[in-house]
Amino acid sequence: MSGGIITMQERLADVVTQTPGDIQFQKNTPLLAMPNANFGVYYDTKKFYVGFSIPQMIYNEINPQTSDVKNSFKTQNLTYYLTSGYLFDLQSGIKVKPTIMLKSVYAAPLEVDASINVFLKNLIWAGLAYRSSDALSLLLSLQLNPNLRLGYSYDYTTTRLNNFNNGTHEICLGYDFSLSKKNIVSPRVF
Repeated sequence: MSGGIITMQERLADVVTQTPGDIQFQKNTPLLAMPNANFGVYYDTKKFYVGFSIPQMIYNEINPQTSDVKNSFKTQNLTYYLTSGYLFDLQSGIKVKPTIMLKSVYAAPLEVDASINVFLKNLIWAGLAYRSSDALSLLLSLQLNPNLRLGYSYDYTTTRLNNFNNGTHEICLGYDFSLSKKNIVSPRVF
């Protein structure tokens, strides 16, 4: 369980507009502070994990005329996430990790993110991912040393947005820090 405060302010006076003196952009909105709460549970072993979470459980509704905030808890405003994965040892030096994440929102279709990764000698990771109604992805990663990993992914959108782009490329560099040498597990697969 976690809680916090979200602050928001629209800095409209800082916007440079095509029409000087536009009344909509003459002053900033007031700084608003709104409560937030999140819930989640997670369980893992060396080969399996499962998790469930509900982020942003408090719905913050802002009246645009008065800037008053109404905070409420409504089940139809919640987003639910369920995730799981398993690590299979196929043969010496080869592991396969399928994962799935389900996202449920009131009155919207269930969304699914699924992936499968193959680990070769704990040095090279390669995989495919699918995001329902959105994209297919190619995933590659190289374990440079026990703490350092270099990765690349390519997302090809399966929506009408593919008329306007040819996909996206991402390069990432990950480093696992440990305060105690005996607690580090590398390479990390969950």
